[in-house]
Amino acid sequence: MAHNKNSGSLRRFAFAVLGRKNGRKLLARIVRKQTAILPPLSFPIAAAGVKRLLLILPPEPLAVLHQMKNIAALKAFFKNAATTLLTEASCTEIAGMIEDVTIVEYRLEEKRLFSASFGVFNRSFKDAADVCCLLTDGEDLPLLYCCGRTAAPLRVGYAGAGTYPFINLHVSPSEERRYLTDRNLVMAETLGAAHCREIVLPAATQTKAEIDYIIRGITRKSPLRPVGIDALYFYRAFGAGRAAEMIKALVPVVANAVYLYADETPDASEMEWLSRFNVSLMHHCTVAQLRALLSHSEVVVTGNTVLFGLAAIFGAKAVGVFTREEIEVFCPKTPALRGIVKSKTMNTEAIKQILDAAVALAGS
Repeated sequence: MAHNKNSGSLRRFAFAVLGRKNGRKLLARIVRKQTAILPPLSFPIAAAGVKRLLLILPPEPLAVLHQMKNIAALKAFFKNAATTLLTEASCTEIAGMIEDVTIVEYRLEEKRLFSASFGVFNRSFKDAADVCCLLTDGEDLPLLYCCGRTAAPLRVGYAGAGTYPFINLHVSPSEERRYLTDRNLVMAETLGAAHCREIVLPAATQTKAEIDYIIRGITRKSPLRPVGIDALYFYRAFGAGRAAEMIKALVPVVANAVYLYADETPDASEMEWLSRFNVSLMHHCTVAQLRALLSHSEVVVTGNTVLFGLAAIFGAKAVGVFTREEIEVFCPKTPALRGIVKSKTMNTEAIKQILDAAVALAGS
């Protein structure tokens, strides 16, 4: 049967009739048959002999960002390998921070069992990788099945991301590793990479003209670097009133110029609200532009976002607002960062904590 949209739909229907448990057993049987002739794993891993490395990335930008040092460490460890990254389209820019890799992308709506795109991946990646690393932290069956179908002799994943035969080496990070970037690095360390925490990602290659364009109109000839507020995050997380209260309270207490940031182009009502503050607005920036913006900002104030994640990875100053469950996972304890635990509504005390943290960092 040709692998087209209709055949994919029929296969998904058959899978649904079988039920997830029985359907998963059928997929495992296919992978087991494909990998049956492989020799057993042996350690230590002969990294020099690995010529093809496939990394299957999680489909969320923030999750990919916290995998970047792990990806860089894996690429450095398997230094003789041609590296391919399979990524969802919204994560391509972040994945592109890694140099000298081949990026294969798909759209989120295509991430389904037996879709035409994943049918192509399952065929094209078959026997095309010596090592395949699945970087999801939980079971994502289309990506797990894709990992198994590579039939790579070494198929690595985190505990909880899937079972044998899809994965034949499971990595279990210690509970002591709370910060997600450090927790993810356990994969590279388990395979034999050393000094993973010292991995430095490539510097941004923005030209001076591009950087000047990003900060033009923000500093207004001020000798101090500007402070950035992720206004759209606060607007969507806490509502227009509390967000405005926080912004209006922060602007007078820092000596720096202030700009507002939005992670995407605001809609008409959001743009009208943002325009009330009469300060510069940066929105819909590329990852490279964000890195340049961070490098020219004294401090940024945001939430559990890509902006904060980039600041943490590249050593920029940032204040982040997190839930109690998020703060240890996404906010490392470094002098450049401050994490604030948020409540369901941003009360006056929370606003004061944010202001104090931003002022302290801006003056440090």
